[in-house]
Amino acid sequence: MFIDALPGVPAPGRADSKEKTMKKIVLICMISITLSLASSVQAVTSLSFLPQASSVASGDTMAVDIIISGLESQDLSAYDFNVSFDNTILAFQEYSLGSGLGAPGDSLDLSLGDLGLSTNLAEVSLLWDFSSQEDAFTLATLTFTALLPGETNLSFSIDDWQGFTDGDDNWLTIDEFNTAEITVSSVPIPSSLSILGFGLFSLIICAKRKRRVSL
Repeated sequence: MFIDALPGVPAPGRADSKEKTMKKIVLICMISITLSLASSVQAVTSLSFLPQASSVASGDTMAVDIIISGLESQDLSAYDFNVSFDNTILAFQEYSLGSGLGAPGDSLDLSLGDLGLSTNLAEVSLLWDFSSQEDAFTLATLTFTALLPGETNLSFSIDDWQGFTDGDDNWLTIDEFNTAEITVSSVPIPSSLSILGFGLFSLIICAKRKRRVSL
């Protein structure tokens, strides 16, 4: 008569089987937790200016790109928003739309442009397939002329009837709206003084030459 195991002591084969089962359960739990965490982390859709900070002198022109990023599995088919700024420091000149919503002829430019204290940008895509749309791209480029010295922020503003829509014409949520800081400085005075000094030096040289010729 064979004895499988002493009382209270599991057989070796059964112990190994239980240990393998526990390892499998722990491994499955770890994989489940990892997948749940990965699914809960979603891309942040944001609207930003590039560059986010810049310094220019009075009278200079500057260009700022508007970038949308973090679309991932989402698409952008239309947008309508405003860019606000201090019009005593910056003067809006022009805008140009990017090709993210389609090449020329594949989208409608509905922008109102200069509104005084802000600039309106609006575009609607005529495309049906957005599979080739990038996760991040340039919506538009704005050009300004620096006026008086000072600091101003470029910021986004959206009214109740404005917003963003996806490829299925549903509202698209923008998680972050970033700003840009623009610093305008006065025109450097030393350059003007150097020109004046060069002019006086030239007059002195000419006067000396005339004096020598007369002698």
